[in-house]
Amino acid sequence: MSTSAACKQAQAARRVLGTAVVALALHGGAAAATPLPSPGALCKAAVQAAEREAGLPPQLLAAIAQVESARPDPRSGAVAPWPWTINAEGAGQYFDNQQAAVAAARDLQSRGVRLIDVGCLQVNLHHHPTAFASLETAFDPLANARYAAAFLRRLQAASGDWVTAAGLYHSGTAERAEAYRLRVLAAWPAGGGPALAQRRRALPLPPLDPMAAQREALAQAWQGLRPAPAPPGRSAVATPPGEAMAAAWGSSQAGLRPALALQPAATPLLRR
Repeated sequence: MSTSAACKQAQAARRVLGTAVVALALHGGAAAATPLPSPGALCKAAVQAAEREAGLPPQLLAAIAQVESARPDPRSGAVAPWPWTINAEGAGQYFDNQQAAVAAARDLQSRGVRLIDVGCLQVNLHHHPTAFASLETAFDPLANARYAAAFLRRLQAASGDWVTAAGLYHSGTAERAEAYRLRVLAAWPAGGGPALAQRRRALPLPPLDPMAAQREALAQAWQGLRPAPAPPGRSAVATPPGEAMAAAWGSSQAGLRPALALQPAATPLLRR
């Protein structure tokens, strides 16, 4: 091969290589210019998918996610559920990424903290110990939303009503469930806003805890403030507080046991 031919081949190779480098640079620049989905968008997409899969009323789970973990997005300022959210013993924190959230949750567990809510839907790891195979899965937006959707469907099957189930998602206590339910309705486009008053009129308040008054009487009897209600056929004046408390406690067991038995299935995702 002549020197002239070799030079021409080398020049052609350099042109091809240069073209490839430019193409790669342009491709890399285009990829870099494409923004990654925001964490809030990840939550929203996961919630929408979980709603469809579980057959939930449109945007009900989205309203719950908004109440549970929403925050202003640092980039856009839009308020949206945040997948890297932790609430531990009533104190909430937002993290920048999944790795930081997992590390924080693991540290809380190592220090013996029990009540830890995680992810878009703030699933409580103590009350739902078998929900996720790992902390990484717990903070996966789709896994978190799917579990919350299944839990909400179970609550609806037990209560017979989606709006009641939304309150039970947070608490089995009537007053706390009612307050939470109103917040969800206000955030639910399909069920809140103008329809809120109509729903409030149509849906009765859940019954008050039937054991609340009796527990108060027992507590006061224990403290010696006043005797608990005497069993039938006995004098309230002649019954010492301690004896009355024991009798009232014994008579309450039939009503108390069913409530305790139902608690795991309707355990709230406690946040507040």
